[in-house]
Amino acid sequence: MRLSWLALIFLTSCTQLQGPYQDPQAEVPCSWKNGVTKEETIDLEAWWEAFNDPMLNALQQQGIENNQTALAAFQRMMQAYYQARFRLGNLAPQLTLNPTYFRQGSSIAGLRPAALAGAQNNLPMQNGVAPAAGALPSTADAQVNRRVMVTNLNLPLNFSWELDLWGKLSQNYLNAYFQYESQNFSWLQALNQLTADIAVNYYLLRGFDSEIEIVDQIIFSRQENLNINKVRYQSGLINYLDVTRAEVDYFAAKADKESLTRQRELQVNLLALLVGAPASNLEIPFSPLAKELPPTIPTEIPSRLLVRRPDILSRLNQLKSAYAAIGVAYAEFFPDLTLSGAVGYASNRLSTLFDWQSRLWQMAASIMQIIYDGGQLKANLHQTAAAYAESVSLYEESVLTAFKEVEDSLVNIKQRHLQEVELVHTVVAAQETYDVAKSRYDAGLINYLEVVIAERDLLNYSRSMAIVHAQRFVDTALLAKSLGGGWESLNPSLNFDNRSKVN
Repeated sequence: MRLSWLALIFLTSCTQLQGPYQDPQAEVPCSWKNGVTKEETIDLEAWWEAFNDPMLNALQQQGIENNQTALAAFQRMMQAYYQARFRLGNLAPQLTLNPTYFRQGSSIAGLRPAALAGAQNNLPMQNGVAPAAGALPSTADAQVNRRVMVTNLNLPLNFSWELDLWGKLSQNYLNAYFQYESQNFSWLQALNQLTADIAVNYYLLRGFDSEIEIVDQIIFSRQENLNINKVRYQSGLINYLDVTRAEVDYFAAKADKESLTRQRELQVNLLALLVGAPASNLEIPFSPLAKELPPTIPTEIPSRLLVRRPDILSRLNQLKSAYAAIGVAYAEFFPDLTLSGAVGYASNRLSTLFDWQSRLWQMAASIMQIIYDGGQLKANLHQTAAAYAESVSLYEESVLTAFKEVEDSLVNIKQRHLQEVELVHTVVAAQETYDVAKSRYDAGLINYLEVVIAERDLLNYSRSMAIVHAQRFVDTALLAKSLGGGWESLNPSLNFDNRSKVN
């Protein structure tokens, strides 16, 4: 009998009611259609350093340390971690110490024995015979209210343990644990998104700088043309229409610069938000991209995305958490067994509380089984199963989204490179057209309108080339992000490896 009790006490997690979990099989392409696929594993740790830009590196480090969205994601992960630790405690016995002290005073009505005995002794005997009962004092005369004090001291150590016979408690813990893992990868995804956003907006900013540089050159050229046309008009060589056309182009170029400057300042403010700094405190030096080229980010086999991208891994752990919730819902159909007991001391005096005779103990076992609940348990099981099916769809969608984002980045990098090559030829031809038109105008062979048209074409194509050149840097950063980024060690100061397992 004793062995059967011991076996029952140590029987935990003996039954898993649902089948073993299996990851869904997502359809994975063999290679990328717009890029070169490398078989070996690539290293994307601190990928932004490949751009060789000290300002970008400084912004990334500041953002990783101070971005409020990333810090909030970290705290959500910590909440999930402690929630899992809390549920882990449900698997262990609960010990509580509950000392009590009780003292009560009350009145009890009764006879006064001493008075009654004394009155009887004082009566004289008659012929050696005790007095008759009627000669004694009345009961009312001998009745008195007595004060009684009751004291009780208890020092019990209570024990309670719900046995995990059907896996309900362990599955409930796993549900919280995989939620923690999901939040862990969500935090890493927040950092991955943050580093990409900083790089994207930084190079959009430098793209504005390149456009401003081009517009400054055009402003200088148009101011010269305006001054020359004024002199020529005053000399009677041209009509006043050429002067007004030159003025229109000159002031339009200055208006374009003001618009670009406004957009640049807004971009700086956005970067300040990303790096966690007040917008008034962040200054980024003027730095056109010039002839810099973006680095090459290698692409590994598509299946590596399933174990590299934090958003996919977050969805996968949400899926595991939903599967554990099914186990909890299924175990609710079976009875709960709880063992309880207590050991300790009890006495009415403090001086004898710890005497051997004052010891106490108790042991109990209880079983609770729901007989009828109006279909609640069944509905709850179906609800958790539907939530699991939803998680499967969301996981597969995240995989498809990942492949799309990589292909989008690859095709953007490829086509924008070809677009820039053609724009270089276009700008060279536009510059030549403007030079010829300016020479012919200076020689008096054409009117100023043809110069204006040639210069506008040169400005538009030059700005288009600057925009496409900046977009090539943006596309490279987005490719690094879509490949998963270097989330394994984005910020060593926030390393969570020592608590990566809830134990």
